[in-house]
Amino acid sequence: VGNRNQQGIPPTNTVFTTVGNRNQQVIPSSNNVSTGHNQQVIPPSNNSSRKTILLVDEVDVLFGQSYYGQTYNQVAQLQDQAVSALLRRIWMERDSKLNFRGVQQWPEYVALISKYSEWRIIIDTEVKAMCSDVLHYNEPPYVFNEKTSKIGYSSHDSIDYEMVYGYRTAFAYLAESESRGDAILNNVLYLRVLTSQFSYANINPFRILGVSGTLNALSNREKDAILKMGVDIYSYIPSVYGSSKFSFDRSGRGIALEKTLESYFLTLGQLIKEKIDEGRAVVVFFESYERLQKFQSSAYGRQIKNKNVLSSSISTEHKNYVIKRAMHVGQVTLATSIFGRGTDFFCKDQKLEQNGGSFIIQTFLSLEKSEEVQIQGRTARQGKKGGYGMILLIPDLVDSFELEPDSLTNIAHADIYDHLDALRQKKYALHLDTMEENLTLANQRDAVSQKYLNVLAQGKVSEAVQCLHDVYAQIPSHGVDSAVDCHFLIDVSGSMSNRVSGGKSQLRVAKDGINHIISNVLDANRGDTFSLMSFSNAHSDLYHMQPVEDKTSLMNVVNSLRADGGTYLFTAFIKKLKQVLSTIEEGSQQFLFVFTDGAAHDDDLFGQLKALIDQIPETGFKCILAGVGLQLGHYRDQLEALAASGKMELIFFESTDQISDAFDVAAEAIVELTSGYIS
Repeated sequence: VGNRNQQGIPPTNTVFTTVGNRNQQVIPSSNNVSTGHNQQVIPPSNNSSRKTILLVDEVDVLFGQSYYGQTYNQVAQLQDQAVSALLRRIWMERDSKLNFRGVQQWPEYVALISKYSEWRIIIDTEVKAMCSDVLHYNEPPYVFNEKTSKIGYSSHDSIDYEMVYGYRTAFAYLAESESRGDAILNNVLYLRVLTSQFSYANINPFRILGVSGTLNALSNREKDAILKMGVDIYSYIPSVYGSSKFSFDRSGRGIALEKTLESYFLTLGQLIKEKIDEGRAVVVFFESYERLQKFQSSAYGRQIKNKNVLSSSISTEHKNYVIKRAMHVGQVTLATSIFGRGTDFFCKDQKLEQNGGSFIIQTFLSLEKSEEVQIQGRTARQGKKGGYGMILLIPDLVDSFELEPDSLTNIAHADIYDHLDALRQKKYALHLDTMEENLTLANQRDAVSQKYLNVLAQGKVSEAVQCLHDVYAQIPSHGVDSAVDCHFLIDVSGSMSNRVSGGKSQLRVAKDGINHIISNVLDANRGDTFSLMSFSNAHSDLYHMQPVEDKTSLMNVVNSLRADGGTYLFTAFIKKLKQVLSTIEEGSQQFLFVFTDGAAHDDDLFGQLKALIDQIPETGFKCILAGVGLQLGHYRDQLEALAASGKMELIFFESTDQISDAFDVAAEAIVELTSGYIS
């Protein structure tokens, strides 16, 4: 649309582009900061008094996946032979169950971290992203341009060769280099340093203006959201072409539900033939190119004559040809969903108009009602005739809306559309909830980024370094798992032979819980380690930083523990906590589980232990203190006092019914620790 409009108006100061590319010119600028899209230095603004007006083509774009609640990420490139060597090694080892702890032992990693040791938090975060991205290097599918030797991705209705998907793009180039040679790897193997994340919703233009054909399709929540953006005036203008000649029999033959892919393709083929026999043109919209290809190669798709395919991978010239041919009698066009927005299928064929105009078939249910309205708008344009119908696959609906397989069979056909519309509105409401949560996070990241660029512009280097670390602290933790060092301190004093309500001894409960975590939570492939210390009158260091490959041997040692002696809790706790704190490295993940009935004989060390607990780091460390049994008494107050600092979580249980909940808390804490990061 932007290209068409740009060519159709005289030169002005108007820029037609995607919001991501335009954002390069409206976010706060700073020298020596590269963008994630084109990797060029952003020039400083030379006229801050100029007003910015944001022109929006279709209001529902504001609620798409690339705007509201999302951030524009500025990324600097670190090109270094050490980075290239590490990326190549990760690519070579991609099938060997990579884990970050294992990668840390590689000479390629050691060389990189030695060279940039002061930036370890950034290096480690990015290396974890590499380990995750290498497993998904072809997601989303990419296109390799033979002429330019560049990789591109589908963006709107074309291929964008400047788009980068984290490290997936680098690994895609490495995949292509295996058959094309290393020449294509120039300037594509680099470390991505995230320097800032700006919320799209904070662009704050002087005015927002727009035109839209989907204003009536907005929900009240969407209207409230754009009101927050500053859009508070709406004007509805009737068509200059008079009343619409669009037809959609939503309660009758205009919608069909099919149980199998075979019957779905059969019905689609029959409807296409029916409309072509009527002397009309047909455009079929598929949710994905994969589904389009499946239909095209099916027996029903192969029977269709005079068909063209409209996808983002074809050239601009061929695309324009297909669009121009689409509105002719007898023509069938198979298109992906992206062409349902903004594509001008203009009809000049008078015979087609006499036969009822073009007919649109949508083969999926849009989550957003506005997308459906847009697809319907590809026919009956400018006062001409046109029709629309839906053919939907029931398994698609079951998956999309989490339905029971037979839940749609008992609904009257006349009510099907309204029922499906209600389902999608309910799901879309959840989507809006997520967008609001994302907006809160985006604004937090925006604030940290603004601070970073401000101190950077002032030349405050040390403060800027800390702010850059703060930028990385805002990165969402999901993706590759990080190894965890799992430590247990278990009370084996004589009182642990007492039984909880339900029959098991307190010690048996502790052993069952430790074995559960060893068996079901710890992961040798991730590089997890295990340590175990028992205590009564004295402490016994049974395991220290032991790899978890042989889980049976570890559990046998746990099961061999016996209850006997006094309870010197604080002495053992101090010893174990000092041991754990001494093993902490930057980026390591530590979990400590202390299990006791609290009947301590060394209360005089309480203050020393409490001071040590205050040294537990805020991140990368989880500590759970479990008090068990009916004999806790006043010792319960001591345990609560230890947890009062907020550096550890305290749980109590007195019966077997509470045991599973307690160890679920422990397991969830370990899972939270092992969460990695994807940029």
